[in-house]
Amino acid sequence: MDRKDIAERVAGEAGIAKQDAEVAVGVVFDSIAEALARGEEPLRPGRAGLREQGKMLTAIHRPKDIAQAQEGFLQRMRGEFRTTIPDVAFGFQGGGIALDQALSNDRIWFAHKALEGAAVPRHWNAFGMEPLEPGRSHGITVEVNVAIDGVDKRVAALFAVDDKTGNTVLLHRGRIGGGRRGIGREAFMEWYQGKLVMFADPSRGGAREQAILVADLASSDFLVQLESFVDAVHRFKAHAVRTA
Repeated sequence: MDRKDIAERVAGEAGIAKQDAEVAVGVVFDSIAEALARGEEPLRPGRAGLREQGKMLTAIHRPKDIAQAQEGFLQRMRGEFRTTIPDVAFGFQGGGIALDQALSNDRIWFAHKALEGAAVPRHWNAFGMEPLEPGRSHGITVEVNVAIDGVDKRVAALFAVDDKTGNTVLLHRGRIGGGRRGIGREAFMEWYQGKLVMFADPSRGGAREQAILVADLASSDFLVQLESFVDAVHRFKAHAVRTA
């Protein structure tokens, strides 16, 4: 069975146009080939993932554009999260961060700091589900960190532009930390049932990579998308602990 045959089958099963299916299958084949060339285990998206492959995304990699996207993200967060919790701290492997304040709603919290002096300078975007209390240190459910300069694989997240709509979207590569057995990128991506997309990285000659669509910053469902991702990571970690 060649690519054309596979594309016809995908078009029929996923309910998408044949031309879109051919593009999707081509992207998946190229992604697998690139992963194998790097000596990595390729991701093999299921039917839901293939349906999303037609979305064309381009990674934002210039520092000025990343800063603008991060500020747009922060503005959206400030609009959605109306409760401010003062004097909070957060712990993670290898250290922790103390902040003057964090944002919360009745379901999740959000904390941010620009770590310009870190080994990998990044926008630290952390999320959690436990209630925040002033003066206490809290555990983190997931970090959606974005490199300050370029598309750095040492951090899990990035911003990209939807080439069709012009919207800025937040992506995550699926590398989930936690310091426990069974919690990692490969296990999470196999377990995850949400939207998978492909993005092109202009800083690497247009190299394509698979990622999770966390949220579209311009979408009316922005908060629903974001909370769904945080909740998915929370449930995955609980599942991993139970089955370890």
